[in-house]
Amino acid sequence: FRRGELVAVVSDKYNYREGLVNDIYMGLALVNKPAMIDDSKIPVVIDISFGESAKPYQEKMLFRYQELTGDTTSLDYHLLHHRGYRYFSYLVSDASLYKLSDLISYICGVEASGHEIHLLTIGDLSTISRLDRIGNTLSLSEILRRMRYFFDERGCTVVTSLPIDESIKSHTFDDTEHKLKEVSRHNAFGDDRHITQTVDTTLLLSLENEELHVHCGKHRGSIMKDDTTIISMDGCRFMFDEPFVERIPE
Repeated sequence: FRRGELVAVVSDKYNYREGLVNDIYMGLALVNKPAMIDDSKIPVVIDISFGESAKPYQEKMLFRYQELTGDTTSLDYHLLHHRGYRYFSYLVSDASLYKLSDLISYICGVEASGHEIHLLTIGDLSTISRLDRIGNTLSLSEILRRMRYFFDERGCTVVTSLPIDESIKSHTFDDTEHKLKEVSRHNAFGDDRHITQTVDTTLLLSLENEELHVHCGKHRGSIMKDDTTIISMDGCRFMFDEPFVERIPE
């Protein structure tokens, strides 16, 4: 992902949608050194979670950290601070009462305290309040458009999760790859067919046994040429058989 991109991770429930978002949140500091816009600031990564209390959230994140690092006995997060990042978590008990203006106010407060935000991962944005500051109802694509403008100028990448529409689940698909491509082609996620015009990247997921199927429906700015040396396939599979980070180089 590039700094400033708005990324949507799309899947049915219990198909690793939140799991991948959590792994991106945890994984950033494990494999990246902060590239600062303002060296006087402190680099920070933020996760905003909806509908969770503190203890279950802490247990989930510790499990994700142990899985990523392969250290199943670790009870702290010392590797997350190895490269200089700070980590913040913000829990929202009722997403339906949480507005875009609340998010912007929180981010401005973090910045005012001397932090430069590199990544924000946030729960299913289709569940938050659609009201703006003056009581107008916004579409989901409009909420995402305003978020993209706000975070892009800050160089902050935003990753959110969105559900697949119920309407397309009655369709017949040849296989998993076909399903993910059709969901992408019909923009059938997040209750708004205009989302793909706003987001920079869409990743569609399906978890089957120990295989995670991933289809990249869109990546704004990607240019494929005949002489390219790095080719990004539309789809791929990942096996859950080894830790994401085996060691942290000094």
